[in-house]
Amino acid sequence: MADYEQILGDKNIFFIGMMGAWKSTVGRRLANHLNRRFYDLDRSIERGERKTVLELFDMLGEEGFRSLEEEYLDYLSARPGQVISTGGGTVVSRRNQQLLYYRGISIYLEAAPISLARRIRNVQKRPLLAKSNDRLQTLTELYMNRRKYYEMLADLTITTDDLSPTAVVNIIMEEIVSSANDNSD
Repeated sequence: MADYEQILGDKNIFFIGMMGAWKSTVGRRLANHLNRRFYDLDRSIERGERKTVLELFDMLGEEGFRSLEEEYLDYLSARPGQVISTGGGTVVSRRNQQLLYYRGISIYLEAAPISLARRIRNVQKRPLLAKSNDRLQTLTELYMNRRKYYEMLADLTITTDDLSPTAVVNIIMEEIVSSANDNSD
């Protein structure tokens, strides 16, 4: 059995990708496998601010929310050895890009907009979808705008369209061991 802690050290693991890509589901499961703390950035913000992301977007606008998101990501990622799932738009902020790059490894869970549209049930929790008349079109536009950031920051990319969350976790565990073996050669 692999010693994941020895392989990973105290690096944080960040999950990046679009809403509905299973960042939180997979992140929580991976954290359990690795015996690490798991944080969902959006849920942490909601608990800390005692408001939903949707309420915060309405109050602060997207720019104000992104600023708040930077503060929370900075705070959470300052402690090493954690698994953190980010919001879909976290990667657009230059400050967040630096935090993701310097404070851990980023796993990009990629999924086509059509897959994301099928997975997302409660659009009322998703500020950028809540007021959309065409969920697929909105997801496609967001995907096209953010994809370059996801790809730029990704240490590992996994396309999740035809996989289960369990299969994604298994691939990540295999990749951790494989990268350690590659680095020891």
